[in-house]
Amino acid sequence: MREGWEIEKLGEYISEYSVRDKGKGYPVYSVTNSQGFCKEFFGKNVASEDTSNYKVVPKGCFAYNPSRINVGSVDCQDKEEYVSVSPLYVVFKVSPELSQKYLLYYLKSDSCMTFIKAYSRGAVRNNLRLSQLGDFEIPIPPLSIQQSIVSELDMLSGLIAKHEEQLKAYDELAQSIFYDMFGDPVENEKGWEVKKLGEVAKEKLSYGSGASAKQYDGKVRYVRITDIKDDGELNTDMVSPDTYDEKWPIAQIYS
Repeated sequence: MREGWEIEKLGEYISEYSVRDKGKGYPVYSVTNSQGFCKEFFGKNVASEDTSNYKVVPKGCFAYNPSRINVGSVDCQDKEEYVSVSPLYVVFKVSPELSQKYLLYYLKSDSCMTFIKAYSRGAVRNNLRLSQLGDFEIPIPPLSIQQSIVSELDMLSGLIAKHEEQLKAYDELAQSIFYDMFGDPVENEKGWEVKKLGEVAKEKLSYGSGASAKQYDGKVRYVRITDIKDDGELNTDMVSPDTYDEKWPIAQIYS
């Protein structure tokens, strides 16, 4: 541990902020893992007609969805002086000894996300109470060092964002070149000959079953391409119960 740093319980620095809208009509926000505080979620207004019971979030306070903080849906409110969120949200304020941005980086860090997922694992839905969050240990350097760390992380985040913009631009360029050369593959306005993949593939296409789990003495499971969902996650419903166990690693993907 560096000199001047302390390991503290987060509960020493955060406390619940529980104030209701009560007809004041503050703008309604949601908190997502990608956008943080935002007025619309998936392009739709999520507010009910009666927002009097919604929770108020002043600028500088945090809010999170207790059933989605495990995917990073937590943020510090910096959009307006006051906003409101669903009554399901947890809202808390931070003491002056802890930098809000430093805390936000901590809550979004891989190590903290591991703790959150472990603490919020429930029988029906993941749910993290504020009291549980308060049990987390966090390194607390002097405030000046917290601010220096935030400045460095802000710079790195900016570089990452620019890199992602470049990758997006390259992807759009590649798609544009493809369309210029081959046209729309669905419309096929250039009149290209169309054949089934099986007619042109050198080897016979089949799903196959791959190797047997018995070949690995039951220590490793295997999955097929058809066991992977469109979002890249493993579809456990499609994996044989004889070969699936959450504690086993995926050895290989067979086509």
